[in-house]
Amino acid sequence: MNGHLGLWWDSVIEAPMMYANTKRNSLLTFAPLLVLILLFLYIIKRKKLIDFKNTSIQLIALVSLAAYVSFIKGGRLNGHYLIQLYPMLLILVGITMHQSSFTTNKTQKKLLAVLLLLIPLESYIEYTKVIKNKIEKGTFYNGEGIEVANYIKENHINFENILFTEYHIGYWLLNTNPPTKAATHPSNICRSELFPYSQNLKRTTLEEIKYILEIKKPQIIVKKQGSQLLDKKIIDENIFVNAYLEEKYSLIKTIDKAVLYQRLK
Repeated sequence: MNGHLGLWWDSVIEAPMMYANTKRNSLLTFAPLLVLILLFLYIIKRKKLIDFKNTSIQLIALVSLAAYVSFIKGGRLNGHYLIQLYPMLLILVGITMHQSSFTTNKTQKKLLAVLLLLIPLESYIEYTKVIKNKIEKGTFYNGEGIEVANYIKENHINFENILFTEYHIGYWLLNTNPPTKAATHPSNICRSELFPYSQNLKRTTLEEIKYILEIKKPQIIVKKQGSQLLDKKIIDENIFVNAYLEEKYSLIKTIDKAVLYQRLK
């Protein structure tokens, strides 16, 4: 790895372990879905709908539970994390429905068919948004991150020095870098415990955000409407940022829920 083994170890091993040890949500947050998963496994085992003596089934169940335990250990349960869990669970659900179809009556089969159609409900919602965006705006590319990047390019706004505190796909679409390593993923600015693992000499979130605003001086700042620039739990840092925005920046555009500020001359 071109002599960067130490950096790789810190970034891929040490930093995630530190993050996992920094609890952010109560265990109660994870309880409802965990209970449903365990109840599902218990029912299909008791009704012998799946052969748990099969090594492949055991591995699928184990991987499913291990993925969920990793969410608990990490202290977070964001929706997009579940992409690690759904494929394994859907295999078990599919097998269960296939097996139960041989032992159920017509009414129950109809209910199973409806259930199969309802499982990808979240996908239907996203497809609807994409189609609606195509009808209204003429493009399948949907979301504020894409629209903000397009607006900036179409209006010839200097984006070489920009800070996204939301919709950070914009860095990629604009082919530009964030002001600091911690700003690559906006929430990392608020995780000072991870700074040492990215060779960041700052010790606190306040030091990091002051460095970004006062030294890097991003010409454009993008945030989410109605949200604080930083994690709402860190009050003093947000007080500083809000005062700085009011003094040094002006609102130039609101695109759906994305708010764009431009630095005053």
